[in-house]
Amino acid sequence: MFRTLTLLSGILLVATCHAQDQINTHAGQAIQGKVIAVTPGTVQFSYPNETSTQTMPRHLIGSIRYGSGRTETLSEVVVIAGQGDWEKVQLTDNPDEVVGLRRLGEVRAISSNSFNWKTARGLDRKTAQKVQEEAAGMGAHVVLLQQNQTKGMSFGSAAKSFKAGIAYTYPFLAKTPDQQTVTFLLDRKPVEGTVVEQMGKYTKVRYRDAEGRLAYTVRKSDELK
Repeated sequence: MFRTLTLLSGILLVATCHAQDQINTHAGQAIQGKVIAVTPGTVQFSYPNETSTQTMPRHLIGSIRYGSGRTETLSEVVVIAGQGDWEKVQLTDNPDEVVGLRRLGEVRAISSNSFNWKTARGLDRKTAQKVQEEAAGMGAHVVLLQQNQTKGMSFGSAAKSFKAGIAYTYPFLAKTPDQQTVTFLLDRKPVEGTVVEQMGKYTKVRYRDAEGRLAYTVRKSDELK
């Protein structure tokens, strides 16, 4: 009897030791291993029969199924179908929130008002919406802000708000032509833009001019980098 119980205990112990966690990514991967830690920004784990620690951004993971059988949902895919989904676009100044994502291009917006003394907060929201709309039009779901300035109206100066950053999307989403980032020369200076349309040997590109206004240009495709 004692021998039987010892054998059963050994079997249970081996089964428990070999029970693996499964990390399910938004890209459709099912990674087997042992989850070491789940933080607000990352998941740390090790592969089977390895001791080295791997780190994956949390926003790339849908769920974890632990060896115990419990499933924990970590994040949902943010689906951006077009500019109409601008409210889903997240604005952040934390670089950790775009780790592992694919860069689509620069976005920026400027708003000003010289008629209302109480416009700083409203201008900030207006400028944020412009950035979100532009990012959504590119298919991005998050923008890493690199410049974020809002100044209230003062004597002789209008209230102004300016935001600029980089738009990102998931690395596993298909890259469409209007999301391709290119560089061309304008007045002998490099300018970054996004492809709008391919027209044989020519390419139509959307970019921002020196004053931050949206502009378009048609270039020979072999001139773009």
